[in-house]
Amino acid sequence: MPDKLRKIGLALGSGSAKGWSHIGVIRGLQEANIAIDIVCGSSIGALVGGAFAAGKLDEAEKLIRGLAWSDLLGFMEVPVPRSGIISSEKIAEYLRQRIGDPNIEDLPIPFAAVATDLTSGQEVWLRQGSLIEAIRASISMPGMFTPCFREGRLLVDGGLINPIPVSLCRSMGASTVIAVNPNTDVKIQYAFSDKPVVGAPPKQEPGEEEPDLRVRDLLFAGLTLYVTERLKRGKSALAGRFGSKDAEEQNKGLRDHLMGYLTDYINETMKQGKSLALGQITEDGTFREPSLLEVILASINLMGDRIGRQRLAGDPPDVMILPHVSHIGPLEFNRADEVIDAGRRALNLMLPMLRDQIGFVVTI
Repeated sequence: MPDKLRKIGLALGSGSAKGWSHIGVIRGLQEANIAIDIVCGSSIGALVGGAFAAGKLDEAEKLIRGLAWSDLLGFMEVPVPRSGIISSEKIAEYLRQRIGDPNIEDLPIPFAAVATDLTSGQEVWLRQGSLIEAIRASISMPGMFTPCFREGRLLVDGGLINPIPVSLCRSMGASTVIAVNPNTDVKIQYAFSDKPVVGAPPKQEPGEEEPDLRVRDLLFAGLTLYVTERLKRGKSALAGRFGSKDAEEQNKGLRDHLMGYLTDYINETMKQGKSLALGQITEDGTFREPSLLEVILASINLMGDRIGRQRLAGDPPDVMILPHVSHIGPLEFNRADEVIDAGRRALNLMLPMLRDQIGFVVTI
């Protein structure tokens, strides 16, 4: 007979696209009639955990299963800002419109998210205020998403400092903690691989423009304006060092050089994005080396895995769920169906141990 005084905490770890496995774990717990008393999340775990704690997991799962790469492109900042490629504010507004934005202290299930103070390096526990802003802060992976300003702090991804927030669960009163780590066995499996991949590139409808071409044109237009504006600001500085005529020639030469470079860069990036970031394969059936974003994400996930192991050694969970999702690329958010299924399978595998843990009663 389970001890009713024991509180069960769920610690959902970081992991980029692999983090959709948290949904499968939660569904498995619901099917097993195991009630969760406390939810804590880091990065993608904060997004899924927050939706669950708010009673909006059904709405979130529907959005996630229908997510296409083109949806993610709409969050991109153009011109590309200095602090991130994707606007965390746009993502926050997208979530706000679809799952609402209650205060964390009003949620049906106690919830907290982990973020990192970029200035001090401190771990920040977000337990009050806007749910969406807490999620936004926790998922703001450096370089990928723009940081979140909250209460005078510059906050970024919680996975940098506490990838699997077991300690936060325990601080909120959990006596039994179930941790989910999608980041085990982190690797870029397709990097530099020349092995053929089973499958074929997605079919393109007649007359339909390829998504990466639309993105290329959008990026090019935005960067053109960005470069032009920057050069206007620098023109007065050039005129101070040279004559006005020489300054104009210097400015034009620099603009032509930059635009030529940016054109080549954008075209090459879009080629890589078609075969890698979108999870597609090249026409000859092979993968190429990873894109810039994949390298950044995989590196941060690898770092998070190592930091997580050290943190867990000092404060281990009672049950660890390890979804088999190492084959999922960090940007393959459109593979939600199989990732969610992997989470459910991982939970079912650990159910006997979990039942033993929650059924154990301490007698004094």
